[in-house]
Amino acid sequence: MKPPIRLIFPALLLAVSACETPRPGNDVTASDAQQESSAPDVADVTVAMDVTEASVSPDAGDSSAEAASDADASDVATDVVSNACMPASTDFQPRSAGARMAPWDQCMAVTSAETFPVFNAAPSASARMRAVDVLDRPGGFFDPTRDPTPDEFAPTMPPVGMDTSANGLLTSTGIATRYQRRADEHYAPPAGLVLDSTYQDFCGPAANWMAHRDYCTSPATLNPVLTASLANGMGGGATPSRVFAARIQGTLQWWTYMSTYKEALTCAPVVADCDAAFGYYTGGSARSEAAQYGLARSLLALGTPGREAHDRIWDGLLAVRCWRDLDGGRTTPPVAATNEALREQVRTQLDRALTRGIVLLTQARLRSFASTDGDAMRAAERQAHAAWIGVVGPLLSNGLQRWSRGWWAQQRATAPAAVVSRLVTELSAGEAITTAQAGRASADLEAILRCP
Repeated sequence: MKPPIRLIFPALLLAVSACETPRPGNDVTASDAQQESSAPDVADVTVAMDVTEASVSPDAGDSSAEAASDADASDVATDVVSNACMPASTDFQPRSAGARMAPWDQCMAVTSAETFPVFNAAPSASARMRAVDVLDRPGGFFDPTRDPTPDEFAPTMPPVGMDTSANGLLTSTGIATRYQRRADEHYAPPAGLVLDSTYQDFCGPAANWMAHRDYCTSPATLNPVLTASLANGMGGGATPSRVFAARIQGTLQWWTYMSTYKEALTCAPVVADCDAAFGYYTGGSARSEAAQYGLARSLLALGTPGREAHDRIWDGLLAVRCWRDLDGGRTTPPVAATNEALREQVRTQLDRALTRGIVLLTQARLRSFASTDGDAMRAAERQAHAAWIGVVGPLLSNGLQRWSRGWWAQQRATAPAAVVSRLVTELSAGEAITTAQAGRASADLEAILRCP
């Protein structure tokens, strides 16, 4: 049981103005097609690699030297203050029956509380998420209570009763290719990066992502875990294969989280990327539609907190759509957006909710890990939960310290330093996390990042 905590934190700062040029890059472009035809598939990489189990250990900057001891920091979380999870006054609130302030009062023709009005029919991002969502169903590839067969990790041979393997799904949908170049827009882009049509390809070349590992999170961190986990799962061995599946799941959920945020930025010059942001989060479903996919379904499975985060993410997606409609989206054809202040305001609204969502998923995994403590019959399941934490924990820890944009970059300035430091230590433990650390991490996440 989580210890009782007084949860308080000051009101969030919105309407952040960024000094950056709008970024082009539709998620499915001619350059994508060229890249997917020339870049190696995951299947090619996994077969060629001679790998051992992947590690996502934090670097030296994440060490526990700066963290407060448990004895010194045990009560620090009580210093954090709650804002009762109310939307910011500047948020777009499409579910509210009250009058809307400018500019939101101009948006109801293109936004509603339930549906996302796409610019283009059938966003390809939606199809990707619907295709891979089968992996996350009970009894599926990501189920921590079973061990997938080697065929489920194989690049071409589908298991009996399945349309394709996890490897095949990630490759055929183009997600695996995007692992090789996706940037995390919570970090400032590298100095000198030209924000033109080649922008989203920056992290593809090894020289670029090796020099900018934080910004180029996907090729630098996620793709090595994916390829190693696929290879190890095919190879068999003493480690339960669900461990490798859990690592892949961790990379996919984090990739989807940061892809939704990224597309909300690159839709400034290319309106179809607004559709991609919606597609990556929902798989193309309406807000209350029975069939949900990807992160949307995972959050709704968590009950009331997950539903609230889901609804706030939806509000954020509609805020992005409203901004884009007002900012160049109403012309035929749409033109590049130029209102950077409004763009960053809506992206902060979306990011606040998305980050709360990934926090809720992390807390759920921490609880599942703790619930298996001492249960010999669930030892392999415990390893799988630890493996997921081993991927997401260090990524979130790194973000807590280093993100320079988005909600957390603002929130960090008001959060108690000792709680942040302790949480960084807990999450940086990765797969070596203890039950005690898992409990404290869940409580500290709730204290600092409670509200969407």
